[in-house]
Amino acid sequence: MFVLRPAVVNAPHRVTTDEIRRALHRVQPDHPHRRLFDRVAGSIGVDVRYFSEPLEVASAPAPLPERTRTAWEHLRDHGVEAARQAMAEHGLDAQDIDVVVTSHATGDRKPGLDLALINELGLKPTVRRVPMTQHACGGGTQSLIQAANMIDAGRGRTALVVVAETLSTVYHYSDVTRESVVFKFLFGDSGAAAIVTADKPADRPCLEVLDTYEMVLPGTTHYYQQRIEPDGWHFDSTREAVEATSVVMPHVVKWLTEGDPAWTAGHVVAHPGGPKVLDSVEAALGCAPEVMRHSRASMRDGGNRGGAAVLDVLRLALSDPDLAASTGLIVSFAPGFSTAALRTRAHLPVR
Repeated sequence: MFVLRPAVVNAPHRVTTDEIRRALHRVQPDHPHRRLFDRVAGSIGVDVRYFSEPLEVASAPAPLPERTRTAWEHLRDHGVEAARQAMAEHGLDAQDIDVVVTSHATGDRKPGLDLALINELGLKPTVRRVPMTQHACGGGTQSLIQAANMIDAGRGRTALVVVAETLSTVYHYSDVTRESVVFKFLFGDSGAAAIVTADKPADRPCLEVLDTYEMVLPGTTHYYQQRIEPDGWHFDSTREAVEATSVVMPHVVKWLTEGDPAWTAGHVVAHPGGPKVLDSVEAALGCAPEVMRHSRASMRDGGNRGGAAVLDVLRLALSDPDLAASTGLIVSFAPGFSTAALRTRAHLPVR
């Protein structure tokens, strides 16, 4: 199976890190640890993120039904547009899609994004669907795994993967723990779409899926959690969550090298969950910082866009003229604490 370059649609409102820093100082003038706002702003590694609404609207109090409705409408629109762009870029029409895999953890709605895509894009009514709503930051990698599984099982030759999130819906000034402050600086909104195909393209770069891996770290469901209150959804985490990536990465490395003793990290598409997440991946792989450049660039210009973020990293990698034909991986981490990864090989166009 081969993953083609994704399309990414960012939300329309560009919000800088300094805007968030100044807003926190303004609304929390008596916070006992106000210097935290400046420390996080200076170390988060994000210059801008994109919100579906202006910062003053996204941060304003609103009841749960209103927040959920608007979050859904935004992620639906971004996901549909990303799908249109991905299909157009790779010369596909609606009848070419055999499988549609979707993921969104915000904007809870039944029916979900898979049905919106069928109706908005005119996909075949018999298209096979794999909708997922609880993978959050792991949604992009998990969706690629499910698309590869469906193609490998003979359920079709072309899969459309669409992941969209409105993470700004969890922006609340009432949440001022250290972890929630970090999320304010980190989270952004977007939609992303990728094509997974059984046929290797000759005229464009792609990543071949060689193997897949999934792991849940037992007893860690409290590390990251969604909390539902009358004023909307909140996202909480613990200090242990920060170290979880360094705990699971040795297992990922073992799987990579057992499956291919000659495996090396020629390219790494790591979910930009935060600077410590990327530092842990880099340290475990023992790779040069240059190999992680696409993940850090995506985080710098967009932050953590949930499950869509890893598809943005993949977009940058497959747009890079310096991408080398090499082995590598795609990897994400999510609430659970869960890990999803694909062992990959990069292929370049035939010249």
